[in-house]
Amino acid sequence: MEFDPGKSRYLIIKLRTTSPHNFSALPQYLPLVHSHYQQRHGLLSLSFTQEGQEDVEKVLKGFVSHFPQADILETSLSPSPAPVGYIKRFSEKLVLHCPENNEPSPEGHMVVRSSLSFGSGFHPTTEICMSLLEEAFSRKEVERVFDLGTGSGILALAAYKLGVKRVLAADIDLKACVEALDNVRCNCAENGIYVVNGSHSSARDGSFDLLLANLTVSTILTIGAHLPPVLKEGGLMILSGFTPEQFPEIEKAVESPRILQKMDREGWAGFLAAVEA
Repeated sequence: MEFDPGKSRYLIIKLRTTSPHNFSALPQYLPLVHSHYQQRHGLLSLSFTQEGQEDVEKVLKGFVSHFPQADILETSLSPSPAPVGYIKRFSEKLVLHCPENNEPSPEGHMVVRSSLSFGSGFHPTTEICMSLLEEAFSRKEVERVFDLGTGSGILALAAYKLGVKRVLAADIDLKACVEALDNVRCNCAENGIYVVNGSHSSARDGSFDLLLANLTVSTILTIGAHLPPVLKEGGLMILSGFTPEQFPEIEKAVESPRILQKMDREGWAGFLAAVEA
């Protein structure tokens, strides 16, 4: 089933918990239609019906209000109540397929499963990064990429799909690394994408043409100064995971790179920038 934003009917909330029964007492105004708990990984997926953007906001606000301490990993829109069996088209070159069971994927599609980590393809920050990634490739030749906070590996796979020869994909979450590695193998990309359990220190300074960092605001503010040094002279960086209002402090945290393009979508923002010597 190919995802059509105009026809999406389900909001999926993924969260980590060891007590899924705590989320069984949902208010009547939260229209739950599907739930799935992976005990081995402590991951609960909840699917809610929605008819428009107002319903999405209502459900999210209601859920957070009712469960303020919930460790939410990701929220996304899907044409299916189960977070599998869909095709997501970002562009002519970048098409994602999350297969159900052993369903074969169409030739040329990226195969990505994200049951344990961030990176289903539906979050606005992922869409922003995909658009900026293709913009980066239109501006300069990119041979080596550092994908920091790789999650499911979706951005690393997209860079590889666009022709990058070497991608270093790092994440501090070991479960995310395991999932990213599985996705790399599903795409037969082991010779080009290297997955490591670590942070910015996994990258050697001055080694990369492009940095991808779809992270939380707090993470960017904490390690921002360490990001530009990993790039070669004139290298590019793509950052996302913050709101338009937070842009000035994010820009300052990464030492004011030369902004080439800004983008925002559904309350989230990102930018493509060049790092000067």
